[in-house]
Amino acid sequence: MVDELLPVSINDCPTPKVMRRRMYIGGVISKHRSSFNLQVPGYDGCIRDFKVNNVAQSLEGESSRDIIPCARPTKGMYAHEGGFAVFDGLQKAIKDGSRNIDISLSFRPIVDEGTLLAILTNSNPEKARLTIEIKRDKVLVTVIHEASGLEIRDAIPALRPLCDDAWHTMHLLVGQKVMEIRIDEERNELPIDHMSAEARDLLLNLPLNIAGVSAPVAEKLSMTSLVGCYKDLKLSGHPKYFESAQKSNKAAVDACPFH
Repeated sequence: MVDELLPVSINDCPTPKVMRRRMYIGGVISKHRSSFNLQVPGYDGCIRDFKVNNVAQSLEGESSRDIIPCARPTKGMYAHEGGFAVFDGLQKAIKDGSRNIDISLSFRPIVDEGTLLAILTNSNPEKARLTIEIKRDKVLVTVIHEASGLEIRDAIPALRPLCDDAWHTMHLLVGQKVMEIRIDEERNELPIDHMSAEARDLLLNLPLNIAGVSAPVAEKLSMTSLVGCYKDLKLSGHPKYFESAQKSNKAAVDACPFH
């Protein structure tokens, strides 16, 4: 029965024995969709007050996949577990001839560990990359350029927890001699006197990943996605919109449930 409509009886529904084993809400896994040739897309919207035999059931948990807390969405992007968005190299965003790496964004994670951003390729992430990861109360920074012998690994303590139901800002600026990372009001500098022009040019042209990396790279480097919301992405001071991402996976644009 739906709302005040007349009740409808269905005679060919699964037996109670089948329904006790497994029940899908909102959609089914791709295996079943293919096996049963299901053409109807999954449900897109909010569900609440779900009960089975008059017992309330939670729709969030280990058996749920790609579920976003229900709310009026705001601009930006929501990244699920394993989610990410990929943009072209920073070189295309530079308008003033600068050779600096300049990235800023706002983020609101719902987990305390994951990848905030990564500059790398799927083919050889071990040889050249720049990554910023959140690990509980630390911000981990890694810069690798194997060809020139560059290797920077640092752990910056966070002034306060970053998974605290609040928005945070990050600004990364890599100049000729200094790498500056600002998380909210905390400013940190890392010396990079030995970064070659070759290394800088390569990092400027490698793809930029936000929120995570592809599954092959994640497996190689033991990285995970920083599940949560992202907005106000700027490259070299110019706004970059998530709907213009070159590629995205398990990331919903304009679907952030947090204000």
